[in-house]
Amino acid sequence: MDALKAELQRKRKQKELDFGGSKYARRGEVVDRQLKRLRSEERKELEDKAKRQKDDAGVPEPDRDENTGRDENTVQPLLELSKQEVVRRLRALGQPATLFGEDDTARAARLVKAEEEMKVEDEAIGGQQANTLLQLQKEDKASRSVAKVEAALAHERAATEDTVNEKQDTSQAIVDATYEQFQRAAARLASTRKEEDLPFEDRILGQLRRWCEEWKEDLDVRPAEVAESRSGHLATMMYRENMKHFEALFQRLEKRELDEELVAGLWMVVKAMRDRNYLHAYDIYLKLAIGTAPWPIGVTSVGIHERSAREKISHVRNVHGEAHIMNDEATRKYFQGLKRLMTFVQRAYPTEPSRSVDFNSVSDPGRGAAGAGCDKQALMEAETMGVGPKALGLSDAPHFLEKDGSVKVPPRWINILKQSELAKKTWEGS
Repeated sequence: MDALKAELQRKRKQKELDFGGSKYARRGEVVDRQLKRLRSEERKELEDKAKRQKDDAGVPEPDRDENTGRDENTVQPLLELSKQEVVRRLRALGQPATLFGEDDTARAARLVKAEEEMKVEDEAIGGQQANTLLQLQKEDKASRSVAKVEAALAHERAATEDTVNEKQDTSQAIVDATYEQFQRAAARLASTRKEEDLPFEDRILGQLRRWCEEWKEDLDVRPAEVAESRSGHLATMMYRENMKHFEALFQRLEKRELDEELVAGLWMVVKAMRDRNYLHAYDIYLKLAIGTAPWPIGVTSVGIHERSAREKISHVRNVHGEAHIMNDEATRKYFQGLKRLMTFVQRAYPTEPSRSVDFNSVSDPGRGAAGAGCDKQALMEAETMGVGPKALGLSDAPHFLEKDGSVKVPPRWINILKQSELAKKTWEGS
């Protein structure tokens, strides 16, 4: 009983010290007093802990705790912000604006802790699929800023160095150029002979990678003002997006995971592109993508309940009864990339309009250096250098008429596959 009276007396004295003998007090004042008391107890506990560590380790006691100093240094700039700004940042991090009994200092400290522990997701990327083009644009913006700094440093170094390369002998440069051309021709001949012994997957992979490298070189040799224009920037982003989509195709070719129908069709497309027969390559591309099916690309289902006929349309591919080729997202992307690559190769290795697809439909120097982004100009430049279609002795353009003038009936896709080089080699091996 005496202990209870002593406790009541102690609380009465503490109340008089806290509130000056006032009979009533606001709830906020009570909470503030409790918080101050808790903080003083925590500070005292930290001091006692530091003192014990000092006694155990024999190290002089620091003036103040490092973590406390760091937190105060971090919180101090946030205290200079307005209350509205701190609340806005907390809400952006998904945190409550104000906790019960929280003052401005505690709110700022909570913001510091939330910013350290939480990661703000990019608002521009939403859903289950990331925006590849937006991500590439951000990476390109960062690389441009780094490239500007490196270019400035390189310019300063170049100003102090002696330009010895400009004094090279002209005759030696001509000899070197001729020797390089001879080496390239010998390398092409050796690669052609070696290619005949390779599997079809390796042939397709090697040719596509060579064209992609030439595409990159074509974009790199553009003037700076053209590359930094709107069309030039879009062309660069398209190339980089294309290479990301090709990663799935290259991986499946290396692991031999592509269906035989796809391998045969891709090899026919590559061969037609090498022969500069882009119209035929585009025709094979369409047959490979959608066949001769009378339904649109990628159609899946209509309505809640699936009908038997619609079921067959949605889940049948050209020959083997597997899933429709354009229903696979990765396949759709690298097929789209194949069409973009075909557009570049048609400009890099020009041919007659009758063998081309959408000849001279777009003329923009931002697309690349070859022909200044124009198919017609690229063809004229090739004929001037003596590497045009007539000088190369290419075959006649494909047509769909018989000798008597009647319309030729196009063959079915299954018959085209049976006559493909892959099918013939498989038949000979068996």
